[in-house]
Amino acid sequence: MTVIGVIAGTALGDVVSGAALIAGFAAVMLAAAGATWRKASSEQSEKDAAPGHVCPALRPGRDISAGLAVGVLTGFFGVGGGFVIVPTLTVALSFSMRSAIGTSLAIIASTSLLAVAAHLSAGRTVDLDLTLVMGAAGIAGALAGARLSARIAQQTLGRAFAGLVVAVAGYLLVSAAFLGGPPGSS
Repeated sequence: MTVIGVIAGTALGDVVSGAALIAGFAAVMLAAAGATWRKASSEQSEKDAAPGHVCPALRPGRDISAGLAVGVLTGFFGVGGGFVIVPTLTVALSFSMRSAIGTSLAIIASTSLLAVAAHLSAGRTVDLDLTLVMGAAGIAGALAGARLSARIAQQTLGRAFAGLVVAVAGYLLVSAAFLGGPPGSS
């Protein structure tokens, strides 16, 4: 379902201005941050983090709907990362923050590859040098972050993630409203 969502989202993104995409993405990010903060602050969050906690059972209708929504957002906004997937896993699918982070990495990889293919087929280009440098830095950061996250409480991880999402959304909104958008958004 994610593939269908990515294709549909990419087509929808072609008819919306760059500034509207940025503002819409910031709004989605703020909603996700609020939901993530509430989830991290709940008593259930710490219960979910207990040793031996397993991922929630598959529920096809819910899981397919979530995959379709992630695909549409990935194609539409051009992002397949944790800003969309982690909140979907924690809030909509009841994953613990730690399980959501790990699971999101596999989802991000597959969804991002599909989104790149959809964008390339729509005539867009990729800066290969920048992609390789950022990819290598991302891998190094992911390895360091995985080691660090093992030492941080579940509630703190969730709240820190929500805070980061709010900060990025705030930057995007200020940039779009007052500075003409982030570089390359025109």
